[in-house]
Amino acid sequence: HDAIQNSDRFVVVLSKHSIESDWVEDEVERALQIEHETQNSVLLPLRIDESVLNCPAGWAASLRRIRNIVDFSEWSQPLRYKRSIDRVLKELARTNRTN
Repeated sequence: HDAIQNSDRFVVVLSKHSIESDWVEDEVERALQIEHETQNSVLLPLRIDESVLNCPAGWAASLRRIRNIVDFSEWSQPLRYKRSIDRVLKELARTNRTN
């Protein structure tokens, strides 16, 4: 939890395995708690498969409803990969924290 607390942004890669992980769930919930406490966006979700889109309930389904998730599922296609990377870099460059 200290790493999330001390970071400007937290990138979570959503996949079949990560959405089944209690550890990932705990980390995402902590990041969302920090967002609530600080009123700053810190969580940047990426998906590498369709699992989060097909999840009917739970934290991953909730995250899908409240966030626009960057699509990396077609990472093997150069043009789509570049678009996704550009979007991630743009999101990471944006900061809501005041120094």
